Amino acid sequence: MRPIRYTRRQQEVLSFIRDFRHRHLRGPTLREIAQPFGVDHTSVRDVLNLLMERGRLRRDERGDLEVTDAELLRSAPAGRIPFFGKVPASLPAEVFPPDPESGEWLEIPPRLLGKGSFYAVEVWGSSMTEAGIADGDIVIVRIQNTAEDGQFVVASLNGAATLKELRRTAQGVMLIPRGPGLDPILVHEGDGLEIQGVVWAWLRRPPGSRG
Repeated sequence: MRPIRYTRRQQEVLSFIRDFRHRHLRGPTLREIAQPFGVDHTSVRDVLNLLMERGRLRRDERGDLEVTDAELLRSAPAGRIPFFGKVPASLPAEVFPPDPESGEWLEIPPRLLGKGSFYAVEVWGSSMTEAGIADGDIVIVRIQNTAEDGQFVVASLNGAATLKELRRTAQGVMLIPRGPGLDPILVHEGDGLEIQGVVWAWLRRPPGSRG
């Protein structure tokens, strides 16, 4: 199946919505989308409806707009999930996610997958070694935007991603490393925390296999 191509305006709208959520912790309204592009509400609504039909936008539990890669995941054959490059197990870095239309896939034994949608990333860094997740391992992530206390998550802070343990403390939400050399990250109001998924499983990369 060939990937669906998007116009520049459609790509700009997707980027605007993703960035807006990172800054404001909510989805933008029609007026807030229309204003920077200099168009009316009808034009914006037409673009949003098309992107929702194609699976690139959806409404979250509050009814706010959010960007999703559901279209890519729906097209994945059984036993194959999209591979989204690297995720830092270190300080947050702006390396995730790459273009979802890149067409990279990973073959995964079906027994490792449960209900839901998944993607794979390669771990970059050593902050999760005490949990058994090493630099170069392949992590299978279940897509969801919430997580329970103590789960390992791929989290985004203002667009910079990291792999950490999520903890809710008296001080607030914290992203906890499970390895030496890094302190916990206390998430402050306005940090734009977004859960990109919860770690479902991980695979040890054989020695000498890294490209």
